[in-house]
Amino acid sequence: MYGYKAVVVNNYIQSKVTPFCSEYFAKLPGVTDALVHECPYIFGSYVNGIEQFELNPVTGSVRSVWSNADVSCTSVIPVLSASNDVFYCIGKRSREIEKLRDVFTVEAVDWHTGRSLYHVKLSSSLLYNGLYAGTIIGTEHDIVMGSLAGVIRLSPGNDSMEGSSRTPVELVPCGRSSN
Repeated sequence: MYGYKAVVVNNYIQSKVTPFCSEYFAKLPGVTDALVHECPYIFGSYVNGIEQFELNPVTGSVRSVWSNADVSCTSVIPVLSASNDVFYCIGKRSREIEKLRDVFTVEAVDWHTGRSLYHVKLSSSLLYNGLYAGTIIGTEHDIVMGSLAGVIRLSPGNDSMEGSSRTPVELVPCGRSSN
C-alpha cells in the first residue's frame, strides 16, 4: 500500500490440488488440510498476475489502475521502494524455451504503470521459494527476502539489479552475517 493505492498478487493456483499433493503428500504424518492446499507452492508451482487498485476516499469506491498478467509474485509479501517507485517481489518465470526448470526471480515492476522493468534470475532450486516470506529494502538499498533456505540478499553495485548475470546475489544462511 502507498497512499490510497495497493497492489494485489495472484495466489490462486486452482480449486483442487495436484494428485501428488492430494494422494501422497496428504497422507504423511502431521500434514493438515492447510498444508495440502499449500502443497503446490511448496513444490514450486506458481501463477502470474498482479493488479493495482486505488481507493477514492471521498466516494469509498475502488477502481483498478493497472494489471499485469505476465508477472508472478506468487506466495510472497512484496515491497515498494518509495524512493524510485519500484515494486519488488520474488516471482518465478517459465524456462520452456530453454527446456529447463522454471526459475525463481526477483521481479521489479513500475508502481505507476505495472510495466515489468527487469528481473534477476535466482535459481531453479526450491530452496529459493519465498513461501510467504516478506521482502524488504535494506539500509544499503539492497533487497532482502526470506526463502526456504534462509535469507536472500541482492546488493547494488556493478550492474546490480539490472537483470545482468553479474548481479551479486548471495544466499545468507540464517544467523550468519554476509561479511
